[in-house]
Order: sequence, then C-alpha cells, then structure tokens
Amino acid sequence: MPRGFSGEVSSDLKHRQEGVRIKHRLNQNSIKFYDKADVGDRIVGRVEMTLNQEGDFRVYRPREEDPKDALASLDDSATVAELAARIQKRVIWNGRPFRALHPFEPEDSALRQAVNRGEFTVNGFRNRDLRGLLFAHPPRSARQARQRSAALSRKLRLLRAHGLIRQVPHTHRYHVTAVGRKLILAVLTARQVTLQALNAILAPAA
Repeated sequence: MPRGFSGEVSSDLKHRQEGVRIKHRLNQNSIKFYDKADVGDRIVGRVEMTLNQEGDFRVYRPREEDPKDALASLDDSATVAELAARIQKRVIWNGRPFRALHPFEPEDSALRQAVNRGEFTVNGFRNRDLRGLLFAHPPRSARQARQRSAALSRKLRLLRAHGLIRQVPHTHRYHVTAVGRKLILAVLTARQVTLQALNAILAPAA
C-alpha cells in the first residue's frame, strides 16, 4: 500500500449451496472468486472484480515517450548468452565507470532475484525493503545499519548503470525495467534448468 494509506482492507469466505465464495475488499473496490464446479481433480471458478475507486491503486510506469524501457525494444529471439552479454562488461553511467555484473555469481544473483520479487511489481521497492532479504541477521548497531544501507545503495546504482532498474522520479523507490525483468528471468531460469530438462527439449520428436 502507498505510504499514508488509511483505508479499509478486508476478506471474507462464505460457503453456499452452489459453492464457495471468497471476497477481498479495499475500500469500495473488491475482487470475488466463486467456486462454480468440480471437474475431476480441477475446479472451475469465476472471478469478478468491482472497481469504484481507481485512485486507491497506484502503478508506477515510465513516461510514454521514454524509449529506454519500451517492450517493443525486446527481442524474444535473443539467447540467454546474448542477454547476459550486455551486463558482463564495464559501463559508463552519468560519467562514472561501473563494473560488470556476473550472471551466475551468488551475490549478484541474490540481488537480482530480490529486486524481481512479485511483491515489488506494483509499488516498486526501496533500499530498506531489500535489506531484510539480503542480510541474514538484523544489524547489531545503528552504524552497521548505515553501512548496510550505503552498501546496498551502491549495488542499486550498479543495477541502474546496467539498465536493469530505474528510479521512480522524486521518490526513493525503484522498478525493474522491462529489459531487466526479461534478463533476470532468463538468467534465473538458466540457473535452475537441469540437464534432464535440456535433453528433453533438444531430443528429436519420436
């Protein structure tokens, strides 16, 4: 929720003769799911959404005239190697040099995975949102907390330099760019794919 939100959020579940209905409500907006029928081991459902106060939902997005984050600029035929190559070299951003990123190095990978979490998709993320994800234990002192914040700020600048994230103007929030999301998902998938899965993909059809 946006900072300062003081509205009402509620959920309720009802069992009816025709099935189950669950409803989530935010002020005058709601989304309902109806259990309509059982088909074997699957459930046929119906989703209904009512939107009366659209101002309760804030979505940060780039300016329409900004070509740097356009979905049209993505090439779906690119290989993982081609996508990863763009971050594996030093770059100059705002007149300063920044090191290359390492797609499969644990620390760099953990950072990219953290910024790509689903809960940050709508409102983005802040430095402090990531600290609890990237550090196993709470800071032992105020000094250590400041050191961690500064270190993470440097890492976020590194991601910005490579075009993987952008800062929302006049805020301390960031969003993963369209190009960044595609690259992150491609690398994460490549990290997790097994040889067995690759063989199944590459094997000729019977």
